[in-house]
Amino acid sequence: ASPSGLEWGADGYIYWAQRGKLHRIPASGGEPETLNRDGSQRLAFPTLLPGGRTLLCSRPLVSTKPVSMVAYDLASGAVKDLGVAGSNPHYLPSGHVLFALQSKAFVAPFDLETLAFTGPSVPVLPRLWVDQDEMQLAVSRTGTVAYLPAAPGGRLHELVAVTLDGKVEPLL
Repeated sequence: ASPSGLEWGADGYIYWAQRGKLHRIPASGGEPETLNRDGSQRLAFPTLLPGGRTLLCSRPLVSTKPVSMVAYDLASGAVKDLGVAGSNPHYLPSGHVLFALQSKAFVAPFDLETLAFTGPSVPVLPRLWVDQDEMQLAVSRTGTVAYLPAAPGGRLHELVAVTLDGKVEPLL
């Protein structure tokens, strides 16, 4: 099965989810470790929060419960429901979380100390391609976002670089 999310953490580990379980491996190599072994919480799309103690994750759709976001404590394995529907969360250095909901992207303020959203979510990146609750994007540690736009009519995508003056150049 293909992984649900992949995160190269600042703590020297690479994190991913597969079949609802969280895994990590040292970036320098070694044996993979399963984090949520009991399987009571199916999790996906891990992203390491600053401080290296907590992963933001998605809890996939389960029967009547919608997809939601949770905080996974790496030391204890405790899972805190963040009370906000959404998937594929990414923490931004501005103190916000970028996430997908119903094929759209949203951003909301987030407090790292209390692990809680502190304000309403706002739609962003209206052209972003969201596929099965996964945003087609990457976020740098400085907050720069690179993303694939949704193509109308099923057209194929092309990877390009756009200069600050608007010039578009194919990369491949």
